[in-house]
Amino acid sequence: MLPYYGWDISQQLRGIVCFCGHVCVTVHAFTFPIFSVYTNDLCMACSPGGRPLCYDLNICYSNLVTAKNYSIPLFSTAAKKMLQVQEERKQVMRDFCENEKKLHLEYLRSSMLQNFIVDDAHGLIYCSIPKVASSNLKRLMFILGKGEPFDDPRQITGYIHNKLPLLSMFSRTEIKAKLKHYTKFMFVRDPFVRLISAYRDKFGRQNEPFYKTHGQNILRLYGNVTRLPRTMDQAFALGIHITFYNFIQYLVDPLTEKRVPFEPHWRQMHRLCHPCLIQ
Repeated sequence: MLPYYGWDISQQLRGIVCFCGHVCVTVHAFTFPIFSVYTNDLCMACSPGGRPLCYDLNICYSNLVTAKNYSIPLFSTAAKKMLQVQEERKQVMRDFCENEKKLHLEYLRSSMLQNFIVDDAHGLIYCSIPKVASSNLKRLMFILGKGEPFDDPRQITGYIHNKLPLLSMFSRTEIKAKLKHYTKFMFVRDPFVRLISAYRDKFGRQNEPFYKTHGQNILRLYGNVTRLPRTMDQAFALGIHITFYNFIQYLVDPLTEKRVPFEPHWRQMHRLCHPCLIQ
Protein backbone atom coordinates (compact mmCIF):
# COMPACT_ATOMS: atom_id res chain seq x y z
CA MET A 1 0.00 0.00 0.00
CA LEU A 2 0.98 3.64 -0.26
CA PRO A 3 0.45 5.48 3.03
CA TYR A 4 0.25 9.27 2.98
CA TYR A 5 3.65 9.71 4.61
CA GLY A 6 5.78 7.81 2.16
CA TRP A 7 6.50 4.61 0.28
CA ASP A 8 5.75 1.24 1.82
CA ILE A 9 4.98 -1.47 -0.70
CA SER A 10 4.28 -5.14 -0.20
CA GLN A 11 5.87 -7.85 -2.29
CA GLN A 12 2.45 -8.74 -3.71
CA LEU A 13 2.36 -5.38 -5.50
CA ARG A 14 5.57 -5.93 -7.40
CA GLY A 15 5.50 -4.24 -10.76
CA ILE A 16 7.47 -1.52 -12.35
CA VAL A 17 8.14 1.61 -10.39
CA CYS A 18 11.14 3.34 -11.91
CA PHE A 19 10.33 4.76 -15.32
CA CYS A 20 13.49 6.86 -15.47
CA GLY A 21 14.13 9.21 -18.34
CA HIS A 22 15.05 12.71 -19.25
CA VAL A 23 11.58 13.91 -18.37
CA CYS A 24 9.90 13.90 -14.99
CA VAL A 25 6.73 11.83 -15.16
CA THR A 26 4.41 10.35 -12.58
CA VAL A 27 3.58 6.73 -11.95
CA HIS A 28 0.21 5.73 -10.55
CA ALA A 29 0.03 2.95 -8.00
CA PHE A 30 -1.93 0.02 -9.38
CA THR A 31 -4.24 -0.42 -6.41
CA PHE A 32 -4.57 3.21 -5.32
CA PRO A 33 -4.70 5.35 -8.50
CA ILE A 34 -5.32 8.53 -6.50
CA PHE A 35 -1.71 8.49 -5.34
CA SER A 36 1.15 9.64 -7.51
CA VAL A 37 4.85 9.83 -6.91
CA TYR A 38 7.62 11.48 -8.82
CA THR A 39 9.61 9.03 -10.86
CA ASN A 40 12.88 10.77 -10.16
CA ASP A 41 12.34 10.40 -6.40
CA LEU A 42 11.53 6.72 -6.80
CA CYS A 43 14.55 6.11 -8.95
CA MET A 44 16.81 7.82 -6.48
CA ALA A 45 15.42 5.49 -3.80
CA CYS A 46 15.63 2.40 -5.96
CA SER A 47 19.08 2.97 -7.38
CA PRO A 48 22.36 2.25 -5.58
CA GLY A 49 24.28 5.43 -4.91
CA GLY A 50 21.37 7.57 -6.04
CA ARG A 51 22.08 6.88 -9.72
CA PRO A 52 18.93 7.20 -11.88
CA LEU A 53 18.66 3.67 -13.25
CA CYS A 54 15.62 1.54 -14.00
CA TYR A 55 15.01 -1.51 -11.89
CA ASP A 56 12.33 -4.10 -11.39
CA LEU A 57 10.46 -3.71 -8.13
CA ASN A 58 12.23 -6.76 -6.71
CA ILE A 59 15.36 -4.60 -6.58
CA CYS A 60 13.47 -1.47 -5.53
CA TYR A 61 11.81 -3.31 -2.69
CA SER A 62 15.10 -4.70 -1.44
CA ASN A 63 16.82 -1.31 -1.47
CA LEU A 64 13.87 0.47 0.12
CA VAL A 65 13.73 -2.06 2.94
CA THR A 66 17.45 -1.58 3.53
CA ALA A 67 17.12 2.22 3.56
CA LYS A 68 14.44 2.20 6.24
CA ASN A 69 14.86 5.88 7.00
CA TYR A 70 14.09 6.88 3.41
CA SER A 71 10.62 8.31 2.92
CA ILE A 72 9.15 9.74 -0.28
CA PRO A 73 6.61 12.48 0.44
CA LEU A 74 3.58 11.87 -1.75
CA PHE A 75 1.73 15.02 -0.88
CA SER A 76 4.34 17.72 -1.24
CA THR A 77 3.27 20.98 -2.88
CA ALA A 78 4.78 19.87 -6.19
CA ALA A 79 3.02 16.50 -6.03
CA LYS A 80 -0.32 18.14 -5.25
CA LYS A 81 0.16 20.51 -8.17
CA MET A 82 0.94 17.61 -10.49
CA LEU A 83 -2.18 15.76 -9.36
CA GLN A 84 -4.24 18.88 -9.98
CA VAL A 85 -2.79 19.38 -13.46
CA GLN A 86 -3.39 15.71 -14.29
CA GLU A 87 -7.00 15.91 -13.17
CA GLU A 88 -7.57 19.07 -15.21
CA ARG A 89 -6.14 17.39 -18.30
CA LYS A 90 -8.27 14.30 -17.74
CA GLN A 91 -11.36 16.49 -17.41
CA VAL A 92 -10.54 18.26 -20.69
CA MET A 93 -10.25 14.87 -22.34
CA ARG A 94 -13.52 13.65 -20.81
CA ASP A 95 -15.32 16.78 -22.01
CA PHE A 96 -13.91 16.35 -25.50
CA CYS A 97 -14.83 12.68 -25.63
CA GLU A 98 -18.33 13.45 -24.40
CA ASN A 99 -18.90 15.64 -27.45
CA GLU A 100 -17.42 13.15 -29.87
CA LYS A 101 -19.50 10.70 -31.85
CA LYS A 102 -20.23 7.73 -29.62
CA LEU A 103 -18.16 4.73 -30.64
CA HIS A 104 -18.00 1.27 -29.17
CA LEU A 105 -14.85 -0.67 -28.42
CA GLU A 106 -15.84 -3.05 -31.22
CA TYR A 107 -14.97 -0.21 -33.58
CA LEU A 108 -11.28 -0.79 -32.89
CA ARG A 109 -9.79 -3.03 -35.54
CA SER A 110 -6.61 -4.98 -34.87
CA SER A 111 -4.70 -2.59 -37.14
CA MET A 112 -5.65 0.24 -34.76
CA LEU A 113 -4.05 -1.53 -31.78
CA GLN A 114 -0.52 -1.90 -33.11
CA ASN A 115 0.82 0.80 -30.78
CA PHE A 116 -0.37 -0.98 -27.63
CA ILE A 117 2.39 -2.97 -25.92
CA VAL A 118 1.33 -5.62 -23.42
CA ASP A 119 3.09 -6.81 -20.27
CA ASP A 120 1.05 -9.75 -18.97
CA ALA A 121 3.32 -10.36 -15.98
CA HIS A 122 2.61 -6.95 -14.49
CA GLY A 123 -0.82 -6.30 -16.01
CA LEU A 124 0.29 -3.28 -18.04
CA ILE A 125 -0.62 -1.90 -21.45
CA TYR A 126 1.49 0.96 -22.78
CA CYS A 127 0.36 2.90 -25.85
CA SER A 128 3.49 3.97 -27.67
CA ILE A 129 3.51 7.33 -29.48
CA PRO A 130 6.49 8.06 -31.75
CA LYS A 131 8.49 11.15 -30.79
CA VAL A 132 7.33 10.93 -27.15
CA ALA A 133 10.33 9.07 -25.70
CA SER A 134 8.83 5.91 -27.22
CA SER A 135 12.15 4.20 -27.98
CA ASN A 136 13.33 4.34 -24.37
CA LEU A 137 9.91 3.38 -23.02
CA LYS A 138 9.83 0.38 -25.35
CA ARG A 139 13.20 -0.66 -23.96
CA LEU A 140 11.78 -0.46 -20.45
CA MET A 141 8.77 -2.55 -21.44
CA PHE A 142 11.14 -5.09 -22.99
CA ILE A 143 13.15 -5.24 -19.74
CA LEU A 144 9.96 -5.65 -17.71
CA GLY A 145 8.95 -8.61 -19.83
CA LYS A 146 12.27 -10.28 -19.14
CA GLY A 147 11.69 -10.03 -15.39
CA GLU A 148 15.36 -9.43 -14.61
CA PRO A 149 17.26 -6.32 -13.48
CA PHE A 150 18.97 -4.46 -16.29
CA ASP A 151 21.57 -1.78 -15.61
CA ASP A 152 21.24 0.40 -18.71
CA PRO A 153 18.33 0.21 -21.19
CA ARG A 154 20.45 2.08 -23.74
CA GLN A 155 22.43 -1.11 -24.23
CA ILE A 156 19.40 -2.53 -26.04
CA THR A 157 19.91 -1.65 -29.69
CA GLY A 158 18.15 -2.31 -32.95
CA TYR A 159 14.48 -2.12 -33.86
CA ILE A 160 12.84 -3.32 -30.67
CA HIS A 161 9.18 -2.93 -31.65
CA ASN A 162 9.12 -6.35 -33.31
CA LYS A 163 10.33 -7.95 -30.07
CA LEU A 164 7.38 -6.73 -28.00
CA PRO A 165 3.94 -8.37 -27.60
CA LEU A 166 1.30 -6.10 -29.13
CA LEU A 167 -2.36 -6.01 -28.21
CA SER A 168 -3.24 -6.55 -31.87
CA MET A 169 -1.69 -10.05 -31.69
CA PHE A 170 -4.37 -11.36 -29.32
CA SER A 171 -7.90 -12.60 -29.99
CA ARG A 172 -10.86 -10.24 -29.58
CA THR A 173 -11.83 -11.99 -26.34
CA GLU A 174 -8.32 -11.57 -24.92
CA ILE A 175 -8.16 -7.95 -26.07
CA LYS A 176 -11.40 -7.11 -24.24
CA ALA A 177 -10.23 -8.85 -21.07
CA LYS A 178 -6.84 -7.12 -21.04
CA LEU A 179 -8.34 -3.70 -21.73
CA LYS A 180 -10.79 -4.22 -18.89
CA HIS A 181 -8.39 -5.46 -16.23
CA TYR A 182 -4.91 -4.12 -17.07
CA THR A 183 -3.47 -0.74 -16.14
CA LYS A 184 -3.28 1.30 -19.35
CA PHE A 185 -1.05 4.34 -19.77
CA MET A 186 0.38 6.64 -22.40
CA PHE A 187 2.73 9.62 -22.51
CA VAL A 188 1.94 12.71 -24.55
CA ARG A 189 3.90 15.70 -25.77
CA ASP A 190 3.06 19.20 -26.93
CA PRO A 191 1.82 18.43 -30.47
CA PHE A 192 3.72 21.30 -32.07
CA VAL A 193 6.98 20.36 -30.35
CA ARG A 194 6.37 16.78 -31.44
CA LEU A 195 6.03 17.91 -35.07
CA ILE A 196 9.31 19.83 -34.83
CA SER A 197 10.99 16.74 -33.41
CA ALA A 198 9.60 14.57 -36.21
CA TYR A 199 10.77 17.03 -38.86
CA ARG A 200 14.28 17.28 -37.43
CA ASP A 201 14.62 13.53 -37.09
CA LYS A 202 13.22 12.52 -40.48
CA PHE A 203 14.03 15.46 -42.77
CA GLY A 204 16.44 17.79 -40.96
CA ARG A 205 19.22 15.24 -41.20
CA GLN A 206 20.04 12.39 -43.53
CA ASN A 207 17.36 9.73 -43.37
CA GLU A 208 17.21 7.79 -46.62
CA PRO A 209 14.13 5.64 -45.88
CA PHE A 210 11.97 8.68 -45.11
CA TYR A 211 13.41 10.57 -48.06
CA LYS A 212 12.28 7.76 -50.33
CA THR A 213 8.82 7.31 -48.82
CA HIS A 214 7.92 10.94 -48.07
CA GLY A 215 10.70 13.42 -48.75
CA GLN A 216 10.73 13.18 -52.52
CA ASN A 217 6.97 13.73 -52.74
CA ILE A 218 7.20 16.71 -50.41
CA LEU A 219 9.94 18.27 -52.56
CA ARG A 220 7.99 17.61 -55.75
CA LEU A 221 4.67 18.96 -54.45
CA TYR A 222 5.76 21.82 -52.22
CA GLY A 223 9.45 22.49 -52.85
CA ASN A 224 9.23 23.35 -56.57
CA VAL A 225 11.87 20.71 -57.31
CA THR A 226 11.35 19.17 -60.76
CA ARG A 227 14.44 16.97 -60.99
CA LEU A 228 14.45 15.04 -57.76
CA PRO A 229 17.81 13.78 -56.42
CA ARG A 230 17.77 10.01 -56.07
CA THR A 231 19.15 10.06 -52.53
CA MET A 232 19.11 12.44 -49.59
CA ASP A 233 22.91 12.61 -49.74
CA GLN A 234 22.67 13.94 -53.28
CA ALA A 235 19.94 16.38 -52.27
CA PHE A 236 22.02 17.79 -49.42
CA ALA A 237 25.09 18.02 -51.67
CA LEU A 238 23.04 20.11 -54.13
CA GLY A 239 21.74 22.34 -51.34
CA ILE A 240 18.21 20.94 -51.66
CA HIS A 241 16.45 20.62 -48.33
CA ILE A 242 12.93 19.84 -47.23
CA THR A 243 12.09 22.94 -45.21
CA PHE A 244 9.85 22.95 -42.17
CA TYR A 245 7.46 25.10 -44.19
CA ASN A 246 7.33 22.37 -46.87
CA PHE A 247 6.60 19.82 -44.15
CA ILE A 248 3.73 21.89 -42.74
CA GLN A 249 2.33 22.40 -46.24
CA TYR A 250 2.31 18.64 -46.62
CA LEU A 251 0.51 18.13 -43.30
CA VAL A 252 -2.26 20.71 -43.83
CA ASP A 253 -2.93 19.76 -47.45
CA PRO A 254 -6.35 17.99 -47.39
CA LEU A 255 -5.19 15.80 -50.28
CA THR A 256 -2.34 14.29 -48.26
CA GLU A 257 -4.42 11.79 -46.30
CA LYS A 258 -6.55 11.04 -49.31
CA ARG A 259 -3.41 9.60 -50.85
CA VAL A 260 -2.11 7.74 -47.80
CA PRO A 261 -2.72 7.91 -44.01
CA PHE A 262 -0.38 10.03 -41.90
CA GLU A 263 2.83 8.30 -40.92
CA PRO A 264 2.78 7.45 -37.16
CA HIS A 265 5.61 9.88 -36.36
CA TRP A 266 3.27 12.79 -37.11
CA ARG A 267 -0.13 11.13 -36.85
CA GLN A 268 -2.33 12.74 -34.22
CA MET A 269 -1.82 11.21 -30.79
CA HIS A 270 -5.52 10.51 -30.21
CA ARG A 271 -5.60 8.53 -33.45
CA LEU A 272 -2.79 6.30 -32.18
CA CYS A 273 -4.09 5.61 -28.67
CA HIS A 274 -7.86 6.23 -28.93
CA PRO A 275 -8.36 7.69 -25.42
CA CYS A 276 -12.09 8.21 -26.01
CA LEU A 277 -12.55 4.48 -26.47
CA ILE A 278 -9.91 3.14 -24.08
CA GLN A 279 -9.97 4.50 -20.55
